[in-house]
Amino acid sequence: NGGGLTLWSDATLTISDGGTVTSNEAAIGNERFDSMVESIVVVTDEGSSLAVDGELNLGNGRGAGVLLIASGANVSSGDANVGNSNNNSDTQSAGTATITGSGSRWDSDGEIVISSGRHTEGTLTVSNGGVVSANDRVVVGTNGELLGDGTIEADVLNRATIAPVGTPGGRLAITGDFVQEDIGTLQIGAAGTTPGITYDQLAVGGEVDLDGAVEFSLEAGFMPAVGDQFDVITGATSVSGQFSNAILPGLPKGMIWLEENQATGFSLRVGTAFTADFDVDGDVAGDDLAQWQGDFGLNGKSDS
Repeated sequence: NGGGLTLWSDATLTISDGGTVTSNEAAIGNERFDSMVESIVVVTDEGSSLAVDGELNLGNGRGAGVLLIASGANVSSGDANVGNSNNNSDTQSAGTATITGSGSRWDSDGEIVISSGRHTEGTLTVSNGGVVSANDRVVVGTNGELLGDGTIEADVLNRATIAPVGTPGGRLAITGDFVQEDIGTLQIGAAGTTPGITYDQLAVGGEVDLDGAVEFSLEAGFMPAVGDQFDVITGATSVSGQFSNAILPGLPKGMIWLEENQATGFSLRVGTAFTADFDVDGDVAGDDLAQWQGDFGLNGKSDS
């Protein structure tokens, strides 16, 4: 296609069995009246591809666009919006992109924005070995969601919601830097204590800069014990900032959550609510006596 690829409401395009479609730009789910009926592009099977030289928009104006990349298929594009405001803050749009399965990829020469305006909704799910790559970065904006247990080969900026999701736990990998702003939330669920298997985890290969909220939830039937630790963020080269808000589930009497910024990430640990636990490590031992002496005992007083 030497021009642009445009799918209006209620249109479907399937590229399979090694087929290829090329276009200068693409709008999947372009605005048409106020219908918000989905337009769908499915790229599936090894060797199948959609190549967009310019911008790719999912849900444009008042449209709703869906992109599914599965079973080893590939999509390439320039800048992309998953839920595009079309430079009009009063129009609504919705975009959904799912990249799933080993060998399935979406490669962007520029930036991928998930929800590009306050009236847009966007969801990007990368799962089961799927990969999303961006030469610039991936931005989770406004009403956006980044979900899954696949890999993001890019820097990631979170202004909305990121949730590593698996069954029952999953590890979402970010090879670049991870920055969460004050309006961002990292959601983590736990059904056990095995990282990336029974509880969700964010693995970051670059630097981490934290702000905003971490929201930790427990699956029905699971209650952690004293000493259990959940490495929520791991693998970073450095960590700066801290979560300004921790939304944590209730624990039985005598147990508390301990938040720990570490050199390579962030952890939550279950401790005991002892009044003599002066070093706040979840137990009462000799280190607590040393802490008490240093801060509150004679060693902390002057000779005068």
